Amino acid sequence: MHDRTRHLAGGGGTFDQIIENLRAVKECSADFDFTIRVNFDQENIKEVSNLIACLKAYFAHDKRFGLFFHPVGRWGGEHDDELPICNHIISNQKIWEFTEEAVDGGLGMSSLISGSMMPTASVCYAAKPNSFVIGADGQLYKCTTCLDEEINKVGKLHEDGSLAIDFDKLATWVTSGEETDSGCQSCFFRPACQGNHCPYYRMLTGEKPCPYEKKNIRKVLSLIWKDSLQETSYSVPASSVSSEAVKGGEKE
Repeated sequence: MHDRTRHLAGGGGTFDQIIENLRAVKECSADFDFTIRVNFDQENIKEVSNLIACLKAYFAHDKRFGLFFHPVGRWGGEHDDELPICNHIISNQKIWEFTEEAVDGGLGMSSLISGSMMPTASVCYAAKPNSFVIGADGQLYKCTTCLDEEINKVGKLHEDGSLAIDFDKLATWVTSGEETDSGCQSCFFRPACQGNHCPYYRMLTGEKPCPYEKKNIRKVLSLIWKDSLQETSYSVPASSVSSEAVKGGEKE
């Protein structure tokens, strides 16, 4: 299923190589924070549980790896309308169902989820004034998903290192209007996303999309708590656990 859509330019799959690379990383003794992102749509959604089981066999109880589930989206380009995306209701439901299934299986949850609760953490990189994408020809963009859109071409990086920026275009990306939006003003999640979770979607539709974490905040907080309990268990060396505790005895 993975190799059907994520294949090499010359043909051939990539799944086995990705798993091999991840297992090689696991052999490293260093401490790190690694997010394994899993994209799902209507075609592969039934296979996600099988993937979770596969990842569990290799990465369960290793707190350095965390899973992050995300729905495939339509971001423009040829045949974009043919992508078998899930609707918003299914997407929001499945993100947290899959996350809970992974956590219950001993897999970690990506720190991107817990981190999204922090101030400005859910603001899109494209909405930040000091964030740019630089093309091979020096073209400056704000967003990585709509490179062909004229609104996304906000300037040039010249050979001498100087920048020529169209500040009117730049303003459309970084100015969300949340300061005067009554919905944003009264929202408990405002410090995290500040009305600019996805400026491109905002410009396309005139609406301010809310982060998935906000839409199901009770479930997210519950999963963060559940994941933290597992993280605590990871840090307990096996040698410090008494035989009585392992056998279910009362000693600590």
